[in-house]
Amino acid sequence: GRSDQQAYSYLIVPPMDKVTEISRKRLRAIQDFTDLGSGYKVALRDLEIRGAGNILGKEQSGFVQTVGFELYCKILDEAVKELKQGLESDQHVAESTFEKKYTDPKLDVTFDLLIPQEYISSELERITVYHRLVNFTNIEQIEDLQSELQDRFGSPPPEVICFLISIEIKVLASRLYSKRIIIKENSLKLIFSEEAQNDDLFFKESIPRLMNQKTASVRFLNQKNLGVEIKLLGDKRVEKLLFAKKILHNVIINE
Repeated sequence: GRSDQQAYSYLIVPPMDKVTEISRKRLRAIQDFTDLGSGYKVALRDLEIRGAGNILGKEQSGFVQTVGFELYCKILDEAVKELKQGLESDQHVAESTFEKKYTDPKLDVTFDLLIPQEYISSELERITVYHRLVNFTNIEQIEDLQSELQDRFGSPPPEVICFLISIEIKVLASRLYSKRIIIKENSLKLIFSEEAQNDDLFFKESIPRLMNQKTASVRFLNQKNLGVEIKLLGDKRVEKLLFAKKILHNVIINE
């Protein structure tokens, strides 16, 4: 691969029937994007294969080139808010302190969180929507985005609906000191952060409301992970996610 010498790369793989589905998708991406300057397309396809859930937490570190522009902006915004606290009134400081209750949980799912190419054909538009979802902190932002997608691209397909509801669950769980959310086909697990142990009202009010839900089966996890598991009801994935969202909303709305 020097000067006028063509470079080659040979990949030796097992028979395709023994390769996992994710590996097949990655191999297909390598086959599809062979033109010079295709790195961006490969990165976008990798994001869609892995699922955007992995970028919705803050478990990254380093400088802006390492953590990415979006996370850098979030860190910068938090620093600016801290500086502004010294100039605000006592009331505003109290409100800012209350806002610190919210966490930025990592979202893990057993299904793909992606925007199908058939729905938004432009790669730039898709990655822009991904980036916007990273920064959402309230339900109103998600509802506004859903309305915008409806106007611009038509009715969202089930994959996008599941994506949006999952982000809504992430926002609601952040109000419950969650540091990690695990969504499986039939269950939702909330792993609470250490901050929860310093809030007496959380265990005296919020947790009892969650445990006493009449429509949901809720149990505590083992002592290693401070958290709860909620059994999801419904026939389809969208119905199960809506059920989880409703349970969390009922707890938050009564605070």
